[in-house]
Amino acid sequence: MTLQIRKISLSFDYFTISAACLCAVLFPSRFLPAALCIAVHEFGHIAAIFYYGCDNLSVKLKYLCIDIIDPHDHTRPYLHKAVIALSGPAFNVIFFLILFFTEKFYTNNISIIEILEMVNISLAIFNLLPIIGTDGGEFLQSMLYKISEKKFAFINKKVNAIMYTLTILFLFPAAAAGFLVLLQTPYNFTLLASVLILLFRFLTSFYILDTP
Repeated sequence: MTLQIRKISLSFDYFTISAACLCAVLFPSRFLPAALCIAVHEFGHIAAIFYYGCDNLSVKLKYLCIDIIDPHDHTRPYLHKAVIALSGPAFNVIFFLILFFTEKFYTNNISIIEILEMVNISLAIFNLLPIIGTDGGEFLQSMLYKISEKKFAFINKKVNAIMYTLTILFLFPAAAAGFLVLLQTPYNFTLLASVLILLFRFLTSFYILDTP
C-alpha cells in the first residue's frame, strides 16, 4: 500500500501495519513512545534531505527498519550525506533536551516523559555507533570518502574493509554482552535484540557499501 503525502511516497505492507497494531495493543506503554521517537528520528533525516534539495522521496516501512530512499543520494556531496546521516540522532537529542527541560516544570505523567527521554537518548546513541547499518556508520563512511578525495586517496579503496572490520569488532563483544544481560536479568533482551538487528543489517549490507 502506498500513500502520497506531498513530495513523500510512503509505502508499507499489511503485515507491518498488523504487527504495529498488535504491539500497540499488547505493549502500549513501550511501543507508542518508541514509535514516536523513531518518527522524530526519521523526520530528522527527511528534513535534512529536503533541505539539500529533493523532488520526491520514497519512505518504505519494513519489518526491521524504515528505508528512506533518496533519489539524489549518489550525486550528493559526501559532506551533505554526512549531515543527513547525523540529522536523525540530532533530532532525537533535541527532543530529549526539550523533554528534559519540560520535566522540570511539568510534574504530571512524569513517567511517560522519562520513558520518552530514555528511548530518545538510547536511539541516538545506538544510531551513532560507527558501524554498518547505523547512521554513525553512514557518517563515518561518507567522511572517509570525503577525506580520500584530496590528500588521502589511498583510503578510498579501503573504506569498505574499514567499515566491515569495525562492525565485526563491535558485534561479537556486543552479542556476548547481550547474552550475559539476558541470563542475569530474565526477559531483558533489548541489547541482544539490538545486536541481532545490526547483524541482520550487516549480512544484507554487501550491496549497500558500494564504492563511489
